[in-house]
Amino acid sequence: KQFVIGVIAAFKRDKGYFELIEIAKRCQIYSNIVFRLYGYGNYGWIENLIKKQSIENIEIKGFLMNIEKEIKDFDVFLLPSHREGLNVSIQECLSQGVPVITTNTRGCRDLIINGYNGLTYDNFNFDQAIKNILTIFKMDDFEYSLLKRNSIEYSRKYLSRKLLNKKIKDVFRDYV
Repeated sequence: KQFVIGVIAAFKRDKGYFELIEIAKRCQIYSNIVFRLYGYGNYGWIENLIKKQSIENIEIKGFLMNIEKEIKDFDVFLLPSHREGLNVSIQECLSQGVPVITTNTRGCRDLIINGYNGLTYDNFNFDQAIKNILTIFKMDDFEYSLLKRNSIEYSRKYLSRKLLNKKIKDVFRDYV
């Protein structure tokens, strides 16, 4: 069975694609780990890097309108981004029970409780990123199902639309 690492991000350098390619390259020794990339924009430069380095465990899927259907196939979501607001892709994956591995970048780290609903690593620390991938990859069924359940619980508790709308209304009420 393939272990699917999903990536949803615009095909821009600051989303960490150079780092992602290096991480995938180092993970090629695990024949069943595959990286699936979804996003918008020109990804020709990524294809060129993949071909030049003979990396075979990356699939570029491009832009999809119904990404939610694809997220269900992810075993883990990876976002190696260098800068973010409050990332919607992370929120969407957590809501579907997909654990997240991301950088300690503001906006990313704000959504992850290390070991509870995912794992974080320092920017450009390939060894730490791969260690996090392998930690989840090697989990037994119980540990992994707990991580998935925690992702859903975190999403329901802190990221529900109803809760966020209430917080926004409260902020405006304070200023009106």
